[in-house]
Amino acid sequence: MKNNSNTNAIPDLHTQALELAQNYRRCELALIEILERIEAGKTHLRMGYSSLFVYATQALELSEAVSYALIQVMRKSREIPELKTEIAAGTLTVSKAKRIVSVITPINKTEWVNKAKTMSKAVLEKEVANVTGEMPKTEFLKPIAEDRTRLRMDLSEDAASELRRAQVLLSTSKHRNMSLEETLSELTKFYLKHKDPLRKNVKKSSSPPKEKDPLKCFSFGDRNKRSELCPGTIVRRAIPSAIRTQVWKRDGGACQFRGLMGKKCQEVRGIEIHHARPWSMGGNHALENLTLRCRRHHHELHHAKK
Repeated sequence: MKNNSNTNAIPDLHTQALELAQNYRRCELALIEILERIEAGKTHLRMGYSSLFVYATQALELSEAVSYALIQVMRKSREIPELKTEIAAGTLTVSKAKRIVSVITPINKTEWVNKAKTMSKAVLEKEVANVTGEMPKTEFLKPIAEDRTRLRMDLSEDAASELRRAQVLLSTSKHRNMSLEETLSELTKFYLKHKDPLRKNVKKSSSPPKEKDPLKCFSFGDRNKRSELCPGTIVRRAIPSAIRTQVWKRDGGACQFRGLMGKKCQEVRGIEIHHARPWSMGGNHALENLTLRCRRHHHELHHAKK
C-alpha cells in the first residue's frame, strides 16, 4: 500500500514541479524587464549603487553569476528581442541565452537561437569559441579558510611569461625560490606603495604662503575672470597633490555619494575627486569643497546639473 501511495503521488509532484519551473521562467523574464526599466531610469544610481550589477548583487541579493546573466541578456535583448520571446515561451533559458550574447546579431539570430535551444551548454560554449576564438574566461577569489583565499584565473602567454620572469628576479634577489603567491604579493606591494593614494604621505610645504592666495581672493565668478580679480596670481585647475592625498585618506578611497534611501555608495573602482561647488562656478580646491565619487555618480551629478 505504501508503494502504491508513493506511485500515485508521482503525477502530483511532477505537476507541481512543472508549475514551479514555469513560474521560475516567468520570474526570470520579469526580472529582465524590471532591470531594463531600472537601468533606463538610472534608479540604481539614485539609490546609491554604482552599477546595475552592484544593485543586483547587493540590493536584490542575487548571485554574481545570475546577476551577470540577467544583465547581459537584458542588454542584448534590446537588439535581439527574440531572446525575450523565446524565454517567455519557455524554449530558451537565461543561462543559455547568456552564452550566445557575444556572437548573436540581427543577421544570424535565427541560427544562434536554434543552437541555444537544442545544444547542451558544453557544446554551445564550444560553438561560440569556434567563432570568437576563445573559451569563456573564469576568474575568482574564493575564501577557502579563515586566513586563505583561492585565486583562479587564465593568463595570456605574455602575462604568464612576465610573471615567471618576475618570479626569477625575485628568487635571485631573495636568494631562495619564490612561490607564485610570494611573487604576486611582492608585485602588488610594490605597485600599491607607489600608486595607492591611501598609502601616500601628506607632504607639508616648507615654503611660506604667497601674499595672494588664488583660492581665497575671490568668492564667486567665472574662472576666466579670476586673473582679473587676483592680479599677479596664476590659478591652476589641477588639485595640489597634498590636497588630493588628504581627500583620499579622509574618504577612505571610496565613493561618498548617498542615495535617496541614505545608502552610501562606497564603490572603490573608478574613483574621481568631485567639487561640491563646481570649478566653473567659483568652486575652489579647499578640502571641504572636495569629495570622492565613483565615475558613474560623478558623471550623474554633473549631468543632472545641466
